[in-house]
Amino acid sequence: MPMMAERTMVQVEDWDLYKLPEEQRNILIALLEDLPPYCCLVFVYDQVDYKPNKTYKKLYAALEKNVQEVKFEEQSQGEILKWVSRRFKATGHTIDAPTAEHLIFTCGSLMNGLIPEIAKISAYARGERITKGDIDAVAAPILEAQVFEMTGAVSKGNFDKAAEVLGSLLQQQEEPFMLLALMGKELRKLYTARLALDTGKDKFWLMEQWNMRSDYPAKLLLENARRVSREWCAMAVRRCYETDLRIKSVSGVDGAQELKLLLMELEQGARA
Repeated sequence: MPMMAERTMVQVEDWDLYKLPEEQRNILIALLEDLPPYCCLVFVYDQVDYKPNKTYKKLYAALEKNVQEVKFEEQSQGEILKWVSRRFKATGHTIDAPTAEHLIFTCGSLMNGLIPEIAKISAYARGERITKGDIDAVAAPILEAQVFEMTGAVSKGNFDKAAEVLGSLLQQQEEPFMLLALMGKELRKLYTARLALDTGKDKFWLMEQWNMRSDYPAKLLLENARRVSREWCAMAVRRCYETDLRIKSVSGVDGAQELKLLLMELEQGARA
């Protein structure tokens, strides 16, 4: 029989301790006061924020006494760009800052997600310098980047491209209501970018409005916004809201079909 490990780690993810009923809070307090020395209990907060609440005095005191809080802060854009450059250099390649920004925009800024993508791109690239084409050829884009590509295609009046991206996302089993929510957010950003152009605001104002850490997405938004009017942006945001309401409130509605019809309507409006 295999030997048991001397120590054990238990990981609990996104569990809001302060929303537990009183009975469970008391059980947790007792556990924290008498946790075996060989056991490490880790509460990980990724999607849910950890917000200590002093109203629950006993639980708060038990956590303060027995738990060590460790924050993992996301690195600055500049630090991530330097790190990306070093990772490519270790594989015998170089990458300039704009191309690295495109990689981060496409694949996200989390290092554990970027590591395998950098390995794939390095293996694919034929030249020493990494190009945008190398990234687009083999990198797996995050959902937000794909939705941005879809809304960008709509703003350009390219329904075929938008429909292709949507079809790919639906094939990946992405939920229509989630895609619609992300699409609505991107269209609101596009509307803000159009307002920036109409009122003489720059990319830094746009970055501030949407809490952007890099000017790369701001420049892309402003580029797309130049192709559409403020009226189209307002219509697009409104139609996203109406479609979302229809999908959630009308029984039997095909969410995927509603999304396709919405893309077609927006694309026709962009070409008008």
